[in-house]
Amino acid sequence: MIMSEEMFARIPHSCALKIQAGYPNLKSAERRAVDFLMANAERIADLNIVDFASMAECSEATAVRMAKRLGYEGYIELRRSFDLHRDAEPEGVYPEIDSKDPLPTMLEKVFNSSMSSLADTLRTLDLGQFTRAVDALVGSGQILFCGIGDGGVVARESYLRWLKVGHTAYESPDADEQLFFTTRLGPGDVMLAFSHSGRSRTVNNAAKLSRKRGATVIAVTNYPVSPLVKTSDIILQTAVFATFANFEVIAKRLAQLCIVESLFIGFLQKMGKPYLKRMLAYEESVKPNKV
Repeated sequence: MIMSEEMFARIPHSCALKIQAGYPNLKSAERRAVDFLMANAERIADLNIVDFASMAECSEATAVRMAKRLGYEGYIELRRSFDLHRDAEPEGVYPEIDSKDPLPTMLEKVFNSSMSSLADTLRTLDLGQFTRAVDALVGSGQILFCGIGDGGVVARESYLRWLKVGHTAYESPDADEQLFFTTRLGPGDVMLAFSHSGRSRTVNNAAKLSRKRGATVIAVTNYPVSPLVKTSDIILQTAVFATFANFEVIAKRLAQLCIVESLFIGFLQKMGKPYLKRMLAYEESVKPNKV
């Protein structure tokens, strides 16, 4: 099941983040239970564990395990949280900006949305996956950064960071060139893919070819149930559920950029003095362009 922003609006925020982070690692029976929970969020508060298990086609023990996986002591606590949530304002989707909002209100909503996205992403990010990503980058011979649209902007920023320290890296906004760069990859190399939805055809194509050539594919995406996740070796999940605008919101890019910055700092820490010296050399080289 593809988890949409609308689904997350119907369930408690902390529960949404747990699902966002852990869905790919659930066992099949637990996944069925979560699928039922998301599709029937408005009914959960009224279902006892016997009814839930019967309707979700799982055992009562599975329902309890699912609840614990989502951070609850058991099914009763999960049910209670859904009861409290249905009378509350939606937490998972940030407030919409109204055309009549005065400028100060609009400004506050934009900043609050971005700050919430960053805080949620920090809570959602799997430290084990992040550590694996840093190690893969440290051990890489070459890195290919791929993204389209907003993801392309993040790919470009990422490329420039590694370029500054002299690590072999590739990036292009052109879909054909992205596919061409995959031909240079092999075992020991890394492909870093940026796609908020995880459904960008061009990024997915590049990820498939990179993995086919033996490279480690790292996905930075908001949705753990997506084609990109199925193609990737390491998943770094953002948690951006902003729908206040019917176009790309900067919160998506900010969360991805913070992940990239953290990866880069971790990379520099492990690579040590030689790479730090290259970074300082870059800073020195651009001084003539400073006033």
